[in-house]
Amino acid sequence: MKQIDVGTLRDWLDNGRPVTVLDIRTVEDRAQWSIPGSMHVNAYAALKAGNPNALQQVEIPMDRPAVTICNAGVVSQVAAEQLSRRGIDAAALTGGMKSWSLVWNTAELSFGDITIIQVRRTGKGCLSYLVASASQAWLSMHRWTQWSTCISPSSAVGKSVTPVLLGLGTAMVYPTLIAAVADVAQPTWRASAVGVYRLWRDGGYAIGALLAGVLADLLGIPWAVGVVGGLTFLSGLIVAVVMYEPMNQRSAERASCIT
Repeated sequence: MKQIDVGTLRDWLDNGRPVTVLDIRTVEDRAQWSIPGSMHVNAYAALKAGNPNALQQVEIPMDRPAVTICNAGVVSQVAAEQLSRRGIDAAALTGGMKSWSLVWNTAELSFGDITIIQVRRTGKGCLSYLVASASQAWLSMHRWTQWSTCISPSSAVGKSVTPVLLGLGTAMVYPTLIAAVADVAQPTWRASAVGVYRLWRDGGYAIGALLAGVLADLLGIPWAVGVVGGLTFLSGLIVAVVMYEPMNQRSAERASCIT
């Protein structure tokens, strides 16, 4: 069965080539994330069960290729085969959405002498920022592989130790913050609360990158790192004062029930 790799599909979409991206996963899987502009048909169970007519009633344009997508790139091959029998130029995405999550590209934005390069996963968002000004640069990598470093005329020890310490600290705080937000939210609106938190957090990445770039250009990288670190410390103090500890509240409720 004909297959297409994620790089080719990304290029097609980036260049605006007409293509039908057919997502045959379950409703629940698609709700988690999907390829923008893709067409969804909840046919995963039927295709996996071997139903030869699972896609018979699906209207697919005949004037363009179709790329079928599932989670791992297995069931989508069955879907592509059924579409091919209808005369459609169909191919399955190799590796499915798991492979799509690893595709990355870059975006570049310049402000005078400052250049900001965002390295991002096509499917799930930003991986890192590179802020450069003259002979200096600041690199910040997010998500689970967290590393931050300053490239400047400093000691070799500083260049080696600082990224490790910053990376370890950020990697530890990342899941803790999400857990803290989820812990204070009721189950009925917990998902929405985490979503709002992530919206403002991810927006903060962009604002922080711009702020760090401007400060690095005006005052130098040490000032940029210091100001960003100070703002982070200040936000922690605000959270310590405003937020409450659910465990203490639940412990008090249990104690009152016992007594």
